[in-house]
Amino acid sequence: ALEFCRHFSEINMETKSEEFKVDYVVKTPPIDEQSYTAKGWTFKHSTAKMMTTDELDRVSDQIQIQRLPDILYGYNKLTICKEDIDFAYEFNPLESLRMSSFTEMESKLINEAKSVFPYNGINCKPKEVKVQQAEVWKNKKVPADVKQLEIISDWTFSTPYKGIVKAKTDGSVFPIEKTDEDIPLDRLGPSNPIKYYGQVNLFEDELDDNGCTHSNIRFRVMDDCYYLLLRYYLRVDNVLVRIYDTRIFHEFGSDKILREFQVKESSYEELIEKGFKINSDWSLSASQSDQVFKHLDLKLVYKDKISLA
Repeated sequence: ALEFCRHFSEINMETKSEEFKVDYVVKTPPIDEQSYTAKGWTFKHSTAKMMTTDELDRVSDQIQIQRLPDILYGYNKLTICKEDIDFAYEFNPLESLRMSSFTEMESKLINEAKSVFPYNGINCKPKEVKVQQAEVWKNKKVPADVKQLEIISDWTFSTPYKGIVKAKTDGSVFPIEKTDEDIPLDRLGPSNPIKYYGQVNLFEDELDDNGCTHSNIRFRVMDDCYYLLLRYYLRVDNVLVRIYDTRIFHEFGSDKILREFQVKESSYEELIEKGFKINSDWSLSASQSDQVFKHLDLKLVYKDKISLA
């Protein structure tokens, strides 16, 4: 199973089918690779230090976004594989960031009204966010000889990325369809002990001192199932807080993976009205997204399932 996961990683590095070619993989830093197998499923995750300036320069043109985050864990990755059915589900920071490109978002946007369902499609395009001082800057005159840059991606790195379900080696794909079935969160309690746990950081940025954004993956494997949470978090100071969550759940032995994509967002004013304390204790906390999560307004829920049959 480990060789099967590695095979998919090599394909990802060498081809330009759905992913871009990652030239920097020729010279990699020390990478901590861990693997865990349960009930025929293999969970392979790799972690390394943040990319250096030289490494960022080598990948910036390939991702095709305005700029890269200050901290990019470009070598980190999680792949969930099941060899006997040729299945692989991958999460990596470069693909996540690529989905903050306006062009990529447009090409992958699911449109139910028009029956447009691209494979590995996304469920929303992020609404534009402006910093608190934007209105002041807007009224300032720009000299005629100053060229304005075309904006090609979301400056907050807002990415509705849900990971990539790989096509099979014969080119066929696993059906993904909308569902009303909920993820059974009651299966995640202390009565169902965790056998294996992992976390993979994707990227971080302080938005030029206007807030912060980060994305990471947390997953756990129990005796009878596994569960994963991919979170994108955004805080623009004195403006808003946004969370994009992708949850996936699989009961071992079943023929499907349940997935839920959720958007939660509130302005600072709305949070204050709800009694949430906005202070430095919160804004400097590593767990700030968890603290504010239940106070944010739910904007969108999209549930689908990946058929493994």
